[in-house]
Amino acid sequence: MLLEVGFATILYAPWALWPLPQPLKRQPAAPAAWPLRFVLAKLMFMSGVVKVQALCPTWLRLTGE
Repeated sequence: MLLEVGFATILYAPWALWPLPQPLKRQPAAPAAWPLRFVLAKLMFMSGVVKVQALCPTWLRLTGE
């Protein structure tokens, strides 16, 4: 997971990082955000699967206690 996030942030980061002669006002390309969104969705899904597999009573009954 750490490698996936690292690779996705390399795609998301601006190419001219240091030294910056002026503040970078350009937004990253829209397709560069999709790997980060995918990793976030994967993290959320995997954390839910782990809780269901562990037979967590709160998740099995879908209560917020």
